[in-house]
Amino acid sequence: MIIIIGAWYTFNMLTVMYLILYILVFAIGAVIGSFLNVLIYRLPRNLDFVKGFSHCPNCDHRLFPKDLVPIFSYLLLGRKCRYCKEPISPRYMVVELIAGLLACLSWTAFFPPVAFLSHTLAPGASVCIRKATGGKNAVHERQASSPAISSTIIYLGEIDSLQ
Repeated sequence: MIIIIGAWYTFNMLTVMYLILYILVFAIGAVIGSFLNVLIYRLPRNLDFVKGFSHCPNCDHRLFPKDLVPIFSYLLLGRKCRYCKEPISPRYMVVELIAGLLACLSWTAFFPPVAFLSHTLAPGASVCIRKATGGKNAVHERQASSPAISSTIIYLGEIDSLQ
């Protein structure tokens, strides 16, 4: 029973860890998308994209950091400028969403969650194998009581028992 709880706990902690990681990767992608919006707006108009502040395309009012949070500001402001109340093009949010999703897809393609899979599937497989073999394994239940180490010990124990 301790091993099953340990494997379940490890699965949930690693799931939460990877969820937080993907949220951060998405946020970084959305910030890159926000910069792409600056380029999309300013380059065709021959405006400098390095100097100067962001501003509303309708009223030219300077936008402050609270107005520039990717995706959230657009939704929280009701898709309108805070100052002139004119509608903001949905293109801004769409570019930020696509950039965030592409960042998550790129992260998955170049850094697949191998550690995540090996640490979540291995403990579950080990519990099944231990129950099927009557507990005859290189790993004792005392060693597998720590969820953080259990998956590594059980996983290595499974490799040793297969040789």
